[in-house]
Amino acid sequence: MVRDHPTIYVDADSCPVKAEIVEIAKKFAIDIFFIASYDHYSKEQIPQREGFEEGS
Repeated sequence: MVRDHPTIYVDADSCPVKAEIVEIAKKFAIDIFFIASYDHYSKEQIPQREGFEEGS
């Protein structure tokens, strides 16, 4: 898959700054993928996918 814009991949199991990453990624319309193991339990909600307008 070829992407023409930046993408951030985050280790969601150990990242202490997920909220900050989401805030900055929204500001710059950057896609984020939070990667988490099913072996780790967390009550923390990972943000759902949000679309961005082309060219924004």
